[in-house]
Amino acid sequence: MTLLKKKVFVAKLPLDISLPIKDTVAPKNDFSSIDDLRIAVELYEKAIINERLKQYNGNRAKAAESLGLPKRTLAHKCQKLEIQFK
Repeated sequence: MTLLKKKVFVAKLPLDISLPIKDTVAPKNDFSSIDDLRIAVELYEKAIINERLKQYNGNRAKAAESLGLPKRTLAHKCQKLEIQFK
Protein backbone atom coordinates (compact mmCIF):
# COMPACT_ATOMS: atom_id res chain seq x y z
CA MET A 1 0.00 0.00 0.00
CA THR A 2 1.34 3.41 -0.94
CA LEU A 3 0.82 5.91 1.84
CA LEU A 4 0.36 8.95 -0.38
CA LYS A 5 -2.68 7.60 -2.26
CA LYS A 6 -5.02 8.00 0.71
CA LYS A 7 -6.19 11.44 1.80
CA VAL A 8 -5.22 12.04 5.44
CA PHE A 9 -5.43 15.14 7.60
CA VAL A 10 -3.01 15.35 10.50
CA ALA A 11 -2.35 17.80 13.31
CA LYS A 12 0.37 20.38 12.89
CA LEU A 13 3.76 18.79 13.39
CA PRO A 14 6.41 20.08 15.79
CA LEU A 15 9.88 21.29 14.76
CA ASP A 16 8.68 22.62 11.42
CA ILE A 17 8.47 19.14 9.97
CA SER A 18 6.55 19.23 6.74
CA LEU A 19 4.70 16.17 5.55
CA PRO A 20 5.33 14.81 2.08
CA ILE A 21 1.67 15.34 1.22
CA LYS A 22 -0.28 18.35 0.01
CA ASP A 23 -3.39 17.80 2.15
CA THR A 24 -4.67 20.43 4.53
CA VAL A 25 -3.12 20.34 7.98
CA ALA A 26 -5.67 20.23 10.79
CA PRO A 27 -5.70 23.17 13.17
CA LYS A 28 -3.65 22.67 16.33
CA ASN A 29 -5.17 19.99 18.58
CA ASP A 30 -8.06 19.36 16.15
CA PHE A 31 -7.81 15.67 15.46
CA SER A 32 -11.42 15.21 14.38
CA SER A 33 -10.44 15.12 10.70
CA ILE A 34 -8.18 12.06 11.11
CA ASP A 35 -10.12 9.06 9.86
CA ASP A 36 -7.29 6.51 9.79
CA LEU A 37 -4.95 6.63 12.78
CA ARG A 38 -2.54 4.05 11.37
CA ILE A 39 -1.92 6.10 8.23
CA ALA A 40 -1.62 9.34 10.23
CA VAL A 41 0.99 7.77 12.53
CA GLU A 42 2.94 6.38 9.56
CA LEU A 43 3.02 9.78 7.87
CA TYR A 44 4.14 11.45 11.10
CA GLU A 45 6.89 8.86 11.62
CA LYS A 46 8.00 9.14 7.99
CA ALA A 47 8.23 12.94 8.24
CA ILE A 48 10.32 12.76 11.43
CA ILE A 49 12.71 10.17 9.98
CA ASN A 50 13.10 12.12 6.72
CA GLU A 51 13.85 15.31 8.64
CA ARG A 52 16.44 13.57 10.81
CA LEU A 53 18.11 11.97 7.78
CA LYS A 54 18.33 15.42 6.19
CA GLN A 55 19.84 16.80 9.39
CA TYR A 56 22.57 14.14 9.31
CA ASN A 57 23.07 14.15 5.52
CA GLY A 58 21.72 10.62 5.11
CA ASN A 59 23.85 9.09 7.86
CA ARG A 60 21.50 6.44 9.23
CA ALA A 61 23.74 5.61 12.20
CA LYS A 62 23.64 9.20 13.48
CA ALA A 63 19.93 9.57 12.69
CA ALA A 64 19.14 6.35 14.55
CA GLU A 65 21.20 7.41 17.57
CA SER A 66 19.49 10.81 17.68
CA LEU A 67 16.07 9.10 17.67
CA GLY A 68 17.05 6.56 20.32
CA LEU A 69 16.72 3.65 17.89
CA PRO A 70 19.03 0.80 16.97
CA LYS A 71 20.37 1.16 13.40
CA ARG A 72 18.59 -2.03 12.39
CA THR A 73 15.22 -0.68 13.59
CA LEU A 74 15.69 2.54 11.62
CA ALA A 75 16.67 0.53 8.53
CA HIS A 76 13.52 -1.58 8.92
CA LYS A 77 11.34 1.53 9.32
CA CYS A 78 12.93 3.11 6.24
CA GLN A 79 12.15 -0.02 4.24
CA LYS A 80 8.60 -0.30 5.59
CA LEU A 81 7.82 3.40 5.03
CA GLU A 82 9.62 3.46 1.66
CA ILE A 83 12.09 6.13 2.78
CA GLN A 84 15.03 6.58 0.43
CA PHE A 85 17.30 9.46 1.34
CA LYS A 86 19.19 10.86 -1.63
